Amino acid sequence: MSKYKLVNPKDVGIDGIDTCHYLGHRKSFKIPKVSFLLSGGVAVDIPTHGIACPVLSKVVCFPILGEGVGDGPMIWGNVQHRTLEVVYDVGKRRIGFGYGACK
Repeated sequence: MSKYKLVNPKDVGIDGIDTCHYLGHRKSFKIPKVSFLLSGGVAVDIPTHGIACPVLSKVVCFPILGEGVGDGPMIWGNVQHRTLEVVYDVGKRRIGFGYGACK
């Protein structure tokens, strides 16, 4: 996203999100790959529909908030995990993630 100009979200009427970009006269843009990296080497890829939200005709924001203060819990918003399925293996005490099993 480095080729797109950063915009202060408050200048476009957005509060609480810290990453917005001005697209200029482009009709499309390439969304970068975003993953949540968890302990144990687990990476949960976020589908493109959960990464960027158009705000104005030429501004797009990424609805991912900072972790807050300290080492407190992080909450995934419903935009990022809209189609994410979480499975818990009771016997092995493991958690798994997947997309597309339920349609």
